[in-house]
Amino acid sequence: MEKTYDEIIEEIKAGLTGDHKTDLRYLDEKCREYKDHRMGKEIVRFCGQIMYEIMPEDVKAELNRAMELDRKDERAVLDEIKRNIYNKEYDKALNMLKDYEKKISENNFYENDEVSDYFQFDEFMQEIIYRYRNNPTKAIREAKGIPFSEVYLLYGSLFTELKRFEEARMMLKKGLRWNPLSFDMNMEYIETYKAEGNLDKALELAIEAFKIAIHPTQLGRCYRNLGNIFLEKKLYSEAVTCYVTSAQFEENLKETQDALSHIRQITGKNFDPSMQDLDEYSKKYGFPIGADNEIVGLAFNYGKQYLEAKEYEGAKYCLNITYELIGDESIKEMLASIPNT
Repeated sequence: MEKTYDEIIEEIKAGLTGDHKTDLRYLDEKCREYKDHRMGKEIVRFCGQIMYEIMPEDVKAELNRAMELDRKDERAVLDEIKRNIYNKEYDKALNMLKDYEKKISENNFYENDEVSDYFQFDEFMQEIIYRYRNNPTKAIREAKGIPFSEVYLLYGSLFTELKRFEEARMMLKKGLRWNPLSFDMNMEYIETYKAEGNLDKALELAIEAFKIAIHPTQLGRCYRNLGNIFLEKKLYSEAVTCYVTSAQFEENLKETQDALSHIRQITGKNFDPSMQDLDEYSKKYGFPIGADNEIVGLAFNYGKQYLEAKEYEGAKYCLNITYELIGDESIKEMLASIPNT
């Protein structure tokens, strides 16, 4: 009977001696032995992780320096692509993105396998939300060093600018594979539908976006996005209500003020939205008033758990998210009680 993955891993770990030279040779032999196994990719990855951990510090430092140089070179390429987009040199930016995307798509080191799924979350709260909502059965690992999300967001944004909306969505979907909770990527995806005039689809997705808004500025943008869509639909009362609500989270944003002035000019009315209006439109269209309850609950519960475990940095991070979203004074008191570390 063929050994299971777990049995093979335990066997490999049992063969380690503690001498790094001996163990590096041993792990290299195991990589060759199992490379054609049904789960060869997973086994080789495990051996690679152990090889890195036991590598002498000077060798590890040299490898890290080489990787850092590669990252700087890649950063320079991405910065040049951004400059080209900013300067409206779209053909040049597109050609550079094609070459870069080809290069990273050929890298299969971070392909999902039967043991692990690889992601590039922007921050830990996104991973918390992903785990809670998807209940993954495989290990979640970080895809380091290759800016998949950033490249596909740039690609999608450029195609949107060029009014090539289907291609924009295709690239953004590739980016969302790496971070399904990326707020910027989801916003750009919504923009493709709004830009091509599919306002019903844009509205549907804009309401869904509240479920990934972790910070007040993101929450404000969700309401502003609704305001933009309602404005396009000529639903002026709804638009003003959402713009005014967005201003509670995004202070003095010129775009919001310009939109409100525009509505006054074209309608000749001074709308004065109330909480009752917000409540009415929230029920009518299905968007929340304030932050998503699930996100608030997760941030608070994780913060509380970290605090009880005296893991103060995690507690500060999660409770700060909670406080920023709901402004509860009891959360502020909990934050003040955390010792400085």
